[in-house]
Amino acid sequence: MLKYATPELYAELDKKSAEYRERILNTKTEVSFPGTAYYVSEKGNDDNDGKSPDTAWRTNEKVSKADLAPGDAVLFERGGLFRGQIITKPGVTYSAYGEGEKPKIYAYKENCAIPEKWELVDDKAMIWKFTDETIDIGLILFDDGKAIGNKLIPSYVGGKFVCRNDNSVEFDPSVHLVEDLDYYHHHIVVNPTPDNPNANLGPRGGHVYLKCEKGNPGEIFSSIEFSPRFNLISVGGNNNVTIDNLCIKFAGNHGVGAGTCDGLTVKNCEIGWIGGCIQYYRPDGLVVPFGNGVEIYGGCHNYTVSNNWIYECYDAGITHQVIARSKYFEMYDVEYCDNLIENCVYSIEYFLSRLDEGNESLMKNILMARNIMRFSGFGFGRRRPGHANAHIKGWSAHNPSKNFVIEDNIMDRATDMLIHIGFSMGDKVIMRNNTYIQYPNGEFGRYETDDLIRFDIQKIDTIAGEKTGEVGGKYYIAY
Repeated sequence: MLKYATPELYAELDKKSAEYRERILNTKTEVSFPGTAYYVSEKGNDDNDGKSPDTAWRTNEKVSKADLAPGDAVLFERGGLFRGQIITKPGVTYSAYGEGEKPKIYAYKENCAIPEKWELVDDKAMIWKFTDETIDIGLILFDDGKAIGNKLIPSYVGGKFVCRNDNSVEFDPSVHLVEDLDYYHHHIVVNPTPDNPNANLGPRGGHVYLKCEKGNPGEIFSSIEFSPRFNLISVGGNNNVTIDNLCIKFAGNHGVGAGTCDGLTVKNCEIGWIGGCIQYYRPDGLVVPFGNGVEIYGGCHNYTVSNNWIYECYDAGITHQVIARSKYFEMYDVEYCDNLIENCVYSIEYFLSRLDEGNESLMKNILMARNIMRFSGFGFGRRRPGHANAHIKGWSAHNPSKNFVIEDNIMDRATDMLIHIGFSMGDKVIMRNNTYIQYPNGEFGRYETDDLIRFDIQKIDTIAGEKTGEVGGKYYIAY
């Protein structure tokens, strides 16, 4: 069914998105666990035993180092703010207690609106250096989103940082930080080796240089949040971890990051302002940045991401992905349902590339349902160079799959394509009852092959149905 979008349609979609958001932000804590509950509060003390609200712990560092057993739970006090990385333990639930807003888990150790930590290093160009040494910073957010820093990432060629568009010009913050709130992170780089052709960030940090025309950033702004280069909630290979009812923000890598694991559940969370850090430098010196809201890189079973509000991710909102060479990977029983995903480069990303002949790695029982996905390629992620965004992005990987279903989702506008459902092995991906809203003659996307389907204003419903097998789809031309 092909129609033009109307003000009434947008009003209805805005209302439905607001209902999702309110439901997610106001979800009560309803978790069950057979083990011990440990409490964390801004009023707590790490010398306490943590076993009651009155004897709560204080810091994420204590949580990460605690000797927790499968079946235990760590409950953060609602309304509180807790800084630093959380390293999970197998079989443990991380959730909230009390009343009020979800507990905030922020990555950097402090609010950086501290005047004495900003040093003026060029009074003509108004370049300020943050005097604390930091690891790479993917994002700087001012006053809770009233302004956002624009990160300049030079190339790295011949042992020097050079301009992306001209490798003969050495990068100079005083010259190349041109616009207000442009910034640059000067860090140490480990040069390529024969075994590793990519240059990587070194173990030591560097300094942030920020152009702030109005004066000392610590005086101009009441809040300056840094997003440092680590996964804020690091799951690794731990099995049966549940992340529930947390506000997870300002991670330079991933909000929740995992490797091959079973039983990861992320539900009822707010996850925002994620990514922007450097993954590595390619042999040609260009940088590869990254940052996903929730990621498993590797195999997965019983992986559920549901009822979350995920927004402003530099890369994907949600993803499972791996390049399978000689190792076998299974991606079974994956559900991404009932999420609101906004302003991410990819709302949902997935890929499984089988590079070695005979590798039988497989995706099976994948469900993406009832998600509202809006504005792919808008917002923070638009700053990523070479994004090629989509609401659902499977690339042109092999993606061998069985029982892969995408149904009842809303995909509202993208600066590039709405879908890229790549696969060359296994069963066809089942598409049904999805709603698509895109600009006239913009990109609808790709399905199975690399042939681009445009959002033809005369017959996109017929074309999409024929190409993808979509049953019951609705198509709206945006204005």
